[in-house]
Amino acid sequence: MYKNENTVTLVTTASPLDQNLALNAYEVVGTETLASIHEGYINVIPLLNLDRRCRYVSLCNGSDRGKGLVKQIKWLKVGEEVIFAVASTVGLQIYDVEVYDLKFSHTCEAFRSVPDFVNGLCVVEENLLCVGTSLGTVSLFQYTEQFNFSLIEYFRAHDEPIILLDGKGKYLISCSSKAIFLWFKDKRFEILRQIYVDGLSSTPTVLKVTPYLVLVGYESGEFCVFDLVDWSYVVRTVAHKLKISGIDFCTLSQLILTGSEDAYIKLWTFHDCESEASCVFSVMSEHGPLCGVGFLNDSGTKFCVVSTNSIKINVYIKDTDLNVNV
Repeated sequence: MYKNENTVTLVTTASPLDQNLALNAYEVVGTETLASIHEGYINVIPLLNLDRRCRYVSLCNGSDRGKGLVKQIKWLKVGEEVIFAVASTVGLQIYDVEVYDLKFSHTCEAFRSVPDFVNGLCVVEENLLCVGTSLGTVSLFQYTEQFNFSLIEYFRAHDEPIILLDGKGKYLISCSSKAIFLWFKDKRFEILRQIYVDGLSSTPTVLKVTPYLVLVGYESGEFCVFDLVDWSYVVRTVAHKLKISGIDFCTLSQLILTGSEDAYIKLWTFHDCESEASCVFSVMSEHGPLCGVGFLNDSGTKFCVVSTNSIKINVYIKDTDLNVNV
């Protein structure tokens, strides 16, 4: 079904963080650049343009170089601009798309307290950057133009630190260790409901929001698919023996990609009439437990995976020599 096409080498090893892989999915010809975290540094690796150099970007510069830890990285489109956003123990940092210049930073202070870390990055309504914090708050930054961001408000989303945050359109999903909430943006964010499954008490570890679906991976090795509108819809699947540490979704092919600490990479399909997804591809990574996965094109025929404490990122491509419908 899929075969290992090639291996990409990081500058240094990938830290053991869930979904420790960022892909610039806003390129016209497909993903040209990926990034992965190593403690207080970021590996930035070109995939297509071999003339571009691999780089190792420090979270802080000057005498502060190496201070702080990166929690999450993400390329995001805000308005007409593509940015590279970083959530860390020293707050929010925003770089240009090539990750050369630091354009904006903020501590995400709320209620006269500075969070120990920020974690969770997404954009809603095209120009509103949402950032989760260890205070359980979500900070909202309005984008105008040319990397001009302003903090317009913050609100309490959880009593515990926010560990995951994602959104699309007017919808926002926030996760703590105890609850997952679905929010809707009108004049302000309002809770629509708490997302839960009877009998599933495991901590969420990875999150992916599409225009109409929510995918959540759990510490138990399970993942669930929820519908943003049809609240009765849920697909629950026991996918891995250990924690799910990476998840992605291809809208065109309706494929779910998962990676786990059990070192297995799996592809899944699901249907409206079924309560459980079906595994259509499975392979064990030779580099050990995984910490990130992602599709490299819109058709789902190419993806990559990164392993914990490894410098190797394996790229897989659909084997067209096989007569298999995936």
